[in-house]
Amino acid sequence: MLSNWTGFLLVVSAGLCWIGIGISVSICARRGWNYDLVQGLNYFGAALVCGVLLACHAWPSASSSKILALVFLMNSLAGIANFYTYVLTAKAMRIGPNGLIWGIMQAGMIGFATFTLPGLIRKRECGGKGEWISAVILMVLNTAASCFLFYKGLDLLAGSGAGGLGYPVAIGVCVAGFSLYSLLFLKEKFARLSLGGLIAVCLGIIIITLK
Repeated sequence: MLSNWTGFLLVVSAGLCWIGIGISVSICARRGWNYDLVQGLNYFGAALVCGVLLACHAWPSASSSKILALVFLMNSLAGIANFYTYVLTAKAMRIGPNGLIWGIMQAGMIGFATFTLPGLIRKRECGGKGEWISAVILMVLNTAASCFLFYKGLDLLAGSGAGGLGYPVAIGVCVAGFSLYSLLFLKEKFARLSLGGLIAVCLGIIIITLK
């Protein structure tokens, strides 16, 4: 029972981190910051942190070392592929309702190393204070959610036979929380259908938790 609640709180905390990520993307979009640079610094910093965590891990055998190295490589490639998801999200937020865009993106980086990074080097663009602060915030939130919260929470829930609870709760917290942020702080208007969807998400979290 204790592991159930611990796992539940961990995946909820991961959802809260994702809300913070959405807010950071929204701020970058509204202030016109170079989000290519922000996201690049974010992934570079996260890769360094994960590399340090792997280096500090006590590998019992050469075979397990190879497996962990392969997992690290595969996740790095996944991060590269995921890069443009957030780049396009930031661009969409400049022209549309942030809450709706973030919800759609959550319901759902080949090219950073190939296209964006050479352009930044060629232009000698290092970014301003805002971009660097945003990158650090994103790095901390992404690393915390991935390395310490979400997957550990899933493991605990799965050990109690409730693994299916994790992802819907984390995503539900993220979408509902960011929608409230866009409603209360950005003063974006919600259509009745959007409000109905938000209420349905909240009710769904409650029902899943009770089951």
